[in-house]
Amino acid sequence: MRFRILGFPVHVHPFFFLVAALLGGMQNDLPLILVWVAVVFVSVLAHELGHALVGRAHGQQPSIMLYSMGGVTSFQPPRRLTHGQSIAISLAGPGAGFLIGGLVWVASQSVPPDASFVIHAAVRDLLWVNFGWGLLNLLPILPLDGGNVVRSVLHAVRRRPDERLALLISITCGGLACLAAFNYGLVWAAMIAALITLNNYQALSRLGWSRGAF
Repeated sequence: MRFRILGFPVHVHPFFFLVAALLGGMQNDLPLILVWVAVVFVSVLAHELGHALVGRAHGQQPSIMLYSMGGVTSFQPPRRLTHGQSIAISLAGPGAGFLIGGLVWVASQSVPPDASFVIHAAVRDLLWVNFGWGLLNLLPILPLDGGNVVRSVLHAVRRRPDERLALLISITCGGLACLAAFNYGLVWAAMIAALITLNNYQALSRLGWSRGAF
């Protein structure tokens, strides 16, 4: 599925909806699964729009893709950014989610207790995805936004674009996140954390472990 929103091209891969449905499948109720998929779609798109809007404000030409692992905003052709601009773009995604979550929370105060279960489910899911996922996305793990912020800060402080320390931090935090998720029975979260950690381990192995890490 392809469309444009606010002038940005958006490509949605079919596996985005499939994975979202699988994540919501634990509810064992088709209407609730459909609500969940719709909430994930709207929330992830809003998150990426946050990145895209701030990127465009800094002279970038963004495009958005939603795929099985979530969403990504890319800039073609990429233009050089300051460290502060990179941090602002990274934080804009979670910031958009927190804004939506806040608006939903305010609006939910007017929802009567006897409202449809679908409405209550939508409010619950919107709060969880925009606040819960937003906070998780700020963990210092690449390629999450928190990891990108840490990388930009390290580059600014050390005055050189060496990826090793950022990857080492990502591997450490990713491993801890995997263990914590497994300990709490969050199998999907543990699998995702393990996959991200493995990818970062492989990236660090390609660069070499020692030179310039500290």
